[in-house]
Order: sequence, then C-alpha cells, then structure tokens
Amino acid sequence: SVGCLFVPGLNVLSPLIAAFGAGWDLYDLVLARRGWSFRKRLGFVTQHSGHVLGLGLWMLIPFMQIIIAPLAVAGATVLASRDLAAQNNIYT
Repeated sequence: SVGCLFVPGLNVLSPLIAAFGAGWDLYDLVLARRGWSFRKRLGFVTQHSGHVLGLGLWMLIPFMQIIIAPLAVAGATVLASRDLAAQNNIYT
C-alpha cells in the first residue's frame, strides 16, 4: 500500500489508467448501442485513445463530477458520433 508510492512511474501511470477507464465508460456507450463486439469496440477506442483519455481526465477532478458527469455523457456521445462519421466519411 504505502510501498506503491515509491515505485517509479506508478504515481503518473495510475491516474492515466483511471482516466482511460472513466473515458471508456462514457465513450463506449455509442459503440455498444450499435451492437459492436468487444474486439471491434476496443480497436476503435484505441484508435481514438486521445479523445477517450481527454474525457476521462475531466472526470478525475475531485467534487466536480456532479457538474461534469451529465455534460460528459452528452459530450462523449457527440465526440464518438463525430469519430464514427469521420471514419465512414459521412458529412465530408
């Protein structure tokens, strides 16, 4: 427990992993609604990992989740829809 604080890089890596997980929960809603398999969703999310990480980093701000969570769901839906449209060359 306390010994983990002294592992080099773990202090930087663990919040990034937590942010990616929080961003995945938001971003994956659109993909899951389309009925995509986990493998296909994982491939798409890794292509857009910067967007997913950016969504999750906002969710790590303490006590701001009350305000950010409803906005993040709407923002993640718009962001994932735009990424899907860009991949399929829709609206371009």
